[in-house]
Amino acid sequence: MDELVEEPGAEVAEIAPEDAANSDIAEEPAPEPAVAEELVSETRPRIPWWPFLVYGVLWIGLVAYAGTQISTAEGAVPAVEQIVYPYVVLAGLVLMLLGPLASIIVWLAVWLRAGVGRRGGLFTTALVRGSISTLLGVVAWWGALYVLDALRLGLIGPFG
Repeated sequence: MDELVEEPGAEVAEIAPEDAANSDIAEEPAPEPAVAEELVSETRPRIPWWPFLVYGVLWIGLVAYAGTQISTAEGAVPAVEQIVYPYVVLAGLVLMLLGPLASIIVWLAVWLRAGVGRRGGLFTTALVRGSISTLLGVVAWWGALYVLDALRLGLIGPFG
């Protein structure tokens, strides 16, 4: 005897279950992508450039030192036979090994300061910056040694 009695003139709006679930989502505005990207960039730590710039200055200093010491020697002696040459090579090898080591040290310092959810991509960024600065330093170092040796042997420049 429990029958539903519909009153004439009263209409009942039926809502499908999927429409009821989507009605809450449709009411909330979606966040703007630009705002979300700004929030991520503010909270994510960055690998600093200054350690790699200091490292580059060390390479420039080595190239300048090699240039002054090897080019001022007496006579047309090849750079390989000069007294300072083994020290220049040793300094270049030490600087070459210092590049990856600096990358790892910088990454570890930033990684320890970053929060647990904000550490993504730091290692790759540090290694790329360290490898770029190491590559540029090694190219400058080898280029300087080549040019200085070519100058001393009279292949190019004022001695030729």
